[in-house]
Amino acid sequence: LPNNKIKLISGVGSPEEILSLVELGVDIFSTNYPNLMTEWGNALVFKYTWDDVTSQNDTNQSANKINLWDTKYVIDTTPLFDGCECFTCKQHTKAYIHHLLNTHEMLAEVLLTIHNVSHYLGFFEEIRKNIKENKFVQYKKSFLEKRIQINNNDNYN
Repeated sequence: LPNNKIKLISGVGSPEEILSLVELGVDIFSTNYPNLMTEWGNALVFKYTWDDVTSQNDTNQSANKINLWDTKYVIDTTPLFDGCECFTCKQHTKAYIHHLLNTHEMLAEVLLTIHNVSHYLGFFEEIRKNIKENKFVQYKKSFLEKRIQINNNDNYN
């Protein structure tokens, strides 16, 4: 397509897919990825910035998402994502959302949607920042390397 035309794509979602498509010149994304994660009871927890070295070793960062249906969250009083500034993370815990899911309360999906959409918007904000600073290629490379490193360290596939 001509460079002066806006390029839109729909139906993609994972962070890795998004980064590859941005590099190929896609301008606008229509994705239901955060909502799909919510429907499955998942919270997005992938790390998209590496401002400090210590946060790279956070065990919550080993995957793109966590499944809040998992019984290991029954007594987990931590927020969905450390450092997240969304309403859900500031006010509620993994244990509470796990409880809401198990009792089929509609509030579970509301709180997960708030978090997942906020988290994904933060990811896109970071992408835009790196494009403006002409650092996107380095950002993508760093993001993918750190994701592979984190996953290899945690034996997560």
